[in-house]
Amino acid sequence: MSKMLDVVRGISQALSQKYDGAVDPKTGEKVKIGLQREADIPHTERPIMDGFSVVFYGDKLCIKYQSEVMLKEVHRTDFQGEIESRYVNIAKFIQKQYKAHTGKSLSLKSLEEADILMQSMNKHRNWVECKKHYKISAIKGEPNPYSGKEDLVRDATRKFISLGKNDTPY
Repeated sequence: MSKMLDVVRGISQALSQKYDGAVDPKTGEKVKIGLQREADIPHTERPIMDGFSVVFYGDKLCIKYQSEVMLKEVHRTDFQGEIESRYVNIAKFIQKQYKAHTGKSLSLKSLEEADILMQSMNKHRNWVECKKHYKISAIKGEPNPYSGKEDLVRDATRKFISLGKNDTPY
């Protein structure tokens, strides 16, 4: 259990530098992740909103990415491939920061392609939310304690319903 906790704490430390405008304490330069917000755009335009977070499911890591995209970006390029390349950049960033904070390497194996949900904000802009699951090779998943056993909730529900049965008409 402590090994799993060590990996989770290491990833948490690695994510401490993921916010927009983060500066590397050793070099003094801005931290580059590979997101859209880091692109050089004129200051007259609005800033690009995008970011990511992580969720743990046993021995799996789910990276959730959200961004604001223009409709013309979606239609003119391979949007699925572009999202996948952002996930590659995010995974590399997490692995690099994990190694810097813990001194150990972290292996993330992609389990599937990104699940993308796009919602329209107006005629030109869309909000995209994606998630992608990775297997963390440093830890083993915990077995499901309820697999193979009878469902206890259904038994309690059946007993409760049987108590209320009587012969009175409705």
